[in-house]
Amino acid sequence: MERDEPFAFPYRPAMLYYIVVNEAEGLPMSVTTVRLQTDIEQRLEAIAQRLQRSKGWVINQAVAEYIEKEQREQERWRQTLEAMESAANGKVAEADEVHAWLQSWGTENEREAPDAGNK
Repeated sequence: MERDEPFAFPYRPAMLYYIVVNEAEGLPMSVTTVRLQTDIEQRLEAIAQRLQRSKGWVINQAVAEYIEKEQREQERWRQTLEAMESAANGKVAEADEVHAWLQSWGTENEREAPDAGNK
């Protein structure tokens, strides 16, 4: 792919968008430049029109949801590593106690979670 540009992209950016201050909601916002592939920009435009919102609003919602998802994944990973370390140190509950606890869920006699002591 030969170009006169200093950087070659695998796609041609459709447009550059700016996310600006949304004074109507009173939320502070910063300005960010985004390069979008042509097909993404067209889909974004269609969504914004259908929702009767600006493209900036749709982008802001999408980024907020993505960040929340990534933060949840990071927390799950932290909890997984913590649990693996705990199990490696012998802090486990007996399988029959766990099964009994799970079987009690949603019943009138729901049990407390089994103690994961040192085994």
